Amino acid sequence: MPLPSRSNLRETAYELAADQLEAEIAAQPSMPDAAKASMTALIEKYRAAAARYASDPASGEGRRNCSTRPKIWEGVRDYADRQDPNFEFAAALFQIAIVLGSVSIVAASRALLGLSGVLAAAAVLLAANGYWPTVPLFGG
Repeated sequence: MPLPSRSNLRETAYELAADQLEAEIAAQPSMPDAAKASMTALIEKYRAAAARYASDPASGEGRRNCSTRPKIWEGVRDYADRQDPNFEFAAALFQIAIVLGSVSIVAASRALLGLSGVLAAAAVLLAANGYWPTVPLFGG
């Protein structure tokens, strides 16, 4: 179960405070007019604050207005998901190329050195495709 947001908690707190003050006014009909006026002003202030937490189009921070930021971050996440496999495969190919290059020195094999160079070039291409995803891997 997700936790409620802070603005939702504040909105609820203001609503509860306004309801409590309204209940006190109703429970004490003999309350002096000055006290009633003061409590009525507080009720209006609390209701306005709760309404601002519910929907504030000016700042976009209201509970009902906050759907744009998650959409932006979903786009960032999706872009990172497209980049990630490229970097993982590039890192693996670089490691294999380094090992093959080391083995080619010990074995004095030009074929292994050539294969190491090909794998390193493929790793460079994958890393570049990770920074600027142009060719999707695995249908992503």
